[in-house]
Amino acid sequence: MQLDRIDFLNGVNSIETIDKGYSGALKYSFIKDGRKFFLKIGKFKIEKDLEKLFANNEISHPKIVECGEYDEDFNYVIEEYIQGKDLKEELDKHDSKFIYEYGFEIGTQYSKLRKIYSDKPMTTEKYEEYLSNVDERVKTLKSLIEHNKKIDNSVMKFLDYIISYLNNNTSLIKNSLLIFGHTDIKPSNYLISDEKIIATDIEHTDYKELSLSMIWTFARCDYKDEKNLAFARGYLDGLYNFCVPSAVLECFNYTYLFSAVGHCIKYIKSEKYNELLKFIKYVNETYMINHEIKISEKLKSVLSIENIEIIKGSHITLVKGSYSPNNLTFKCQNDSKKYFLKLMKMDELHYQKSLESYGLLSKCGIPISPVLDHGCILKDEYYYTITNFIELNEMDESIGNTFQDGFNAGKLVASYLIKLKGNYLKSTGNHDKNYLIKNIKEDIEKVYGENEYSDYIYWSKKEIINYVDKYIKSFEKEPINLIHGDVKFGNILYGDNEIYFADNESLVLSYDIMNFMYNIHAGFLEEKNLCYKGFVNGYLKYMNSGTIPFRIQSQVKLLLIYYVLRTIIDILENKSDESKLSFVIKGCKHYIDEDRTIEWLN
Repeated sequence: MQLDRIDFLNGVNSIETIDKGYSGALKYSFIKDGRKFFLKIGKFKIEKDLEKLFANNEISHPKIVECGEYDEDFNYVIEEYIQGKDLKEELDKHDSKFIYEYGFEIGTQYSKLRKIYSDKPMTTEKYEEYLSNVDERVKTLKSLIEHNKKIDNSVMKFLDYIISYLNNNTSLIKNSLLIFGHTDIKPSNYLISDEKIIATDIEHTDYKELSLSMIWTFARCDYKDEKNLAFARGYLDGLYNFCVPSAVLECFNYTYLFSAVGHCIKYIKSEKYNELLKFIKYVNETYMINHEIKISEKLKSVLSIENIEIIKGSHITLVKGSYSPNNLTFKCQNDSKKYFLKLMKMDELHYQKSLESYGLLSKCGIPISPVLDHGCILKDEYYYTITNFIELNEMDESIGNTFQDGFNAGKLVASYLIKLKGNYLKSTGNHDKNYLIKNIKEDIEKVYGENEYSDYIYWSKKEIINYVDKYIKSFEKEPINLIHGDVKFGNILYGDNEIYFADNESLVLSYDIMNFMYNIHAGFLEEKNLCYKGFVNGYLKYMNSGTIPFRIQSQVKLLLIYYVLRTIIDILENKSDESKLSFVIKGCKHYIDEDRTIEWLN
């Protein structure tokens, strides 16, 4: 490429080639007048008012400095260079529970574009273009398998199904919609910079069939689809405010199999038949129901949400920190009222217990927003509760950041939750004091299996069992009471001398320290959370007449081991990466191996 054709590059001495990504475009970075820029040259068209369009709709993106025609075949765009983390890398690091939130935020941003550029019916041109690509790919696959004797009957049966489905279901695409926006929605096209989500590759802004514009979001062949689908579902929920047309969702089945043909071609051409078998097995186990492709079921929004009378006509936004695609909290706002809507995927027994929790907390005089409406939607899979929206911040945003600030907050929270002692859930039944040790030892088996050592922790299997047996003794005389079950800053709203407890479904008979079992590891972070350490200290002192019993030291150490095991299991199941382990393993060496006292629990 003769880059001197672009006048903006005059006076630039050094241009670096960027190899990252899979597109056919050429990418470069360079510095001019002390500022860093990004140059992209490719076969793309550029929307005339692209910069204005994105700015008006509050979609963060790199500022476009210049764009134009490079030659007869190529265009170019020059943007300010933004330093940030690739969202795909973040997706690989974090559990899927965080990824839904990213997708929802991006979808919400792009939903604003749909108010200017309405969805359009599929055009003949786009329809024929899509089918032409499908036809070409199917012909290639047929040619490869025609005389291939290395493909067994089970594989051939799957390939025949794909070919038949693509040939016989073209009406799905014909009945779809063209959506205006980014035509290549995938995590690698977004950056995280200064806590903002930045859209890249925005020159690809146009009308495109929705499932095709998201093909690399939900059809990456890396066997991490739990995360990819969490992102895709979040994007769809945000884009359509939970009202995705069913005809659009059905197209995802077609587009996924179109993508699957590409993967199969790649494996057959390279004669990687084991990989082909692995891929087909994965698709069959993950997306086939009664021998039919059902990826639309995996992506389905809770469509019946629009039928809940109390929130009809509301604008719905995700409450950050919801964390799990199967346990979500939303703010619903209409002209007169704001509500919290919580959606939970659970069985009826646990749902009834969650409702009972709200009733008992209220009976004990613990400030909560009572349930205004509740019920079951989407084929008995999802249950919902609706409460009034509380105009207060989460506690950590309201109390300061010192140890003393946290201590005072912990005492305040305990002054309410102590009222639970002596109250019992009738439906809970007998509590098994050994359930904690049972769960931990099951996790040890998952981590070590038949091996004596693990690649993720320096303890041998025998050593970790010895520590568990040692620390479990600290629970032998520990009283069992009714506890909130998930005491953390995010579940407590505070301000103007008011306090409210949220996420109240975890009420259970258990040991008091188990209130912190999901987040006790935060106390071992050295760079922050002095406030959190003070919070746990103040809470435990109030609950124990001003002094933290020494047995709590061993109980917290056991929970630290439990957190290490759960993190390793998440790594083994591709739900997390190893970065989360380092600080807790450091805590293990300091407090467990060296048998030191945990200072912030004195």
